[in-house]
Amino acid sequence: MRVRRLLTSVLTASLLATTAGVALTASPAAAATPTTITGPDGAPWLQRASSFSDQPGAVVRGDDLALSITVVDPATGERVYDGSLVVERLMRGAAPDAWQPVASSPNAYLYDTVQAVANATYRVTYSGTETHDASVSSLAVAVQRDLVVTAKNRPLGLAGTIAPRAKLPVVVQKKVNGTWKNVKTVRSDARGRFFAGLPAPKKRGARFYWRLQVKPSTQFATTRSGVYYTTRY
Repeated sequence: MRVRRLLTSVLTASLLATTAGVALTASPAAAATPTTITGPDGAPWLQRASSFSDQPGAVVRGDDLALSITVVDPATGERVYDGSLVVERLMRGAAPDAWQPVASSPNAYLYDTVQAVANATYRVTYSGTETHDASVSSLAVAVQRDLVVTAKNRPLGLAGTIAPRAKLPVVVQKKVNGTWKNVKTVRSDARGRFFAGLPAPKKRGARFYWRLQVKPSTQFATTRSGVYYTTRY
């Protein structure tokens, strides 16, 4: 009987030791899930808010840019909701560390608008969580100057203003055989105002097509007007 009791005691001690060993051994931590910053249905997360514009080409100074930002697990496509977002802007030509915050969200999604001011890069940073990795995404946005043009009959031509105000050369282009040709250059004054006189065709009912262009700079993309025409009745 003593032998049996001794064996029972040894087995019990062995089981207790094994159990204690399991309790004291930490399991390896699970790796955080990678994340991707995206827009609606995989589209860019920063876009022109309206498709209508009097100026063809790049976004115009003063236009609204729509932020539609979501965070997803790239492996499954599932949305991530925890964490926070910060959107920053770096103007072209500025110091590399001159990022300025323009929008933020306490969640892993953001729907907002910001105003285009000049050529810039926008960066959104997702904070990450204990279960999801942090991530960053950047997009460059080219911005035109704001060019307001009015057709005039007396004298015949195009009057306009450029914003921001500056003395700038404004190139007058004429469409010839399907190609835009530079025909002359006028200059805006210190208030950004200018006038470009235009001829009409000699033949009645004929048309000459015109547009205006301001060359690009560090701060702004090539700026173009819509198309106008002169005719003779």
